This record gives sequence, C-alpha cells and structure tokens, in this order.
Amino acid sequence: MRYLIVLAGLAGCTNPFGDCAGALLGTYEGPEAGGTVTANLSDDGDLELTLVDADGNLVTTASVPVDEESGEISTPDGELVQIDGTMDLSSCIATGDWASMEGSGTWEIGQ
Repeated sequence: MRYLIVLAGLAGCTNPFGDCAGALLGTYEGPEAGGTVTANLSDDGDLELTLVDADGNLVTTASVPVDEESGEISTPDGELVQIDGTMDLSSCIATGDWASMEGSGTWEIGQ
C-alpha cells in the first residue's frame, strides 16, 4: 500500500522542460551575416547550442543551463563562449546574446 501512495504522489509531478525538451532550431546574427542555430534541450535543463554560418562552417558551440523557474540562460563564469538570454517555457522560444573569440551577436531558437 505504501508503494501506491508514493507512486500516486509522483504522478502529479511535472518536468518544467518537458514540453520544450528536444530539438530546437533558429537563427543568429553576428559579425558576419549570421546563420543557423541548432539546439537540444535536455529534460534536466541543459541547453546545447551550435552556431553555423551561411557557408556551413561551425562558428561556435556551447552548453548552458536553463533555470527551471525563471527560464534564465546564463553561461557559468570562465567559459570561452558566453551565452545569455531567456527561455519562455510556455512557448519554447528562447532569445539572447552570444560572445566568443569568433565574434558576438544575438540568437533566437524555438520548436
């Protein structure tokens, strides 16, 4: 009987990233014309971003946590690539700024 109570208690839990987890696509602007962003958001809020220019060349990659309450995206201090922004966990749209040795600019992704 105890197991049923525990399982029933867990049934009401929801993952704040559940609806947005998976592949996300978008664009970025930067020192050149910009390009595409491919991203993957894990169930635990780790966002992996890859920026590719219009010629298909890799510009930069980054892994950054997404705050489950505020949707804030911020690379920990000391990383070579800085990604900052916010994600609306209702619409699964995220926007922000990026900076690396290759340049800096803005980005946007969504489902």
